[in-house]
Amino acid sequence: MPDGIELTVADALVTDSGRSVARIDSKSRKMLDVLSGDIIEIKGKKKSTAAITWQSHPSDEGLGFIRIDGYIRQNLGVGIGDKIFVSKAAVKDAEKVILAPPVGQKMPLSPDFPEFAKKRLDGRPLVKGDSIPI
Repeated sequence: MPDGIELTVADALVTDSGRSVARIDSKSRKMLDVLSGDIIEIKGKKKSTAAITWQSHPSDEGLGFIRIDGYIRQNLGVGIGDKIFVSKAAVKDAEKVILAPPVGQKMPLSPDFPEFAKKRLDGRPLVKGDSIPI
């Protein structure tokens, strides 16, 4: 069983954008020993990040695609058509998460923002330095 596999980046489904989802076919999931809902590590040009594995569309079966959104591609420093390395992730719960707006932007926060952010991030894989939508 290999430690990981190489897949080709394809654009995410519109409904998956901002949800930390990576769609890969059943053959790739079997090679990685992951099920839909498991966390995978994705290594790109800039760094590594994590995503939730979901079943690909039947038309993608056997094509070696990984469908990821622009947030994940930005974090990885890759584009559509690039090759990336995917493996099963070693996951641990975060003890603390620090959020910051993008550099150069100020964001007024409402008093209920911390609770809102907590609900939006619950169950999502995070890696230090990732840009994520809230």
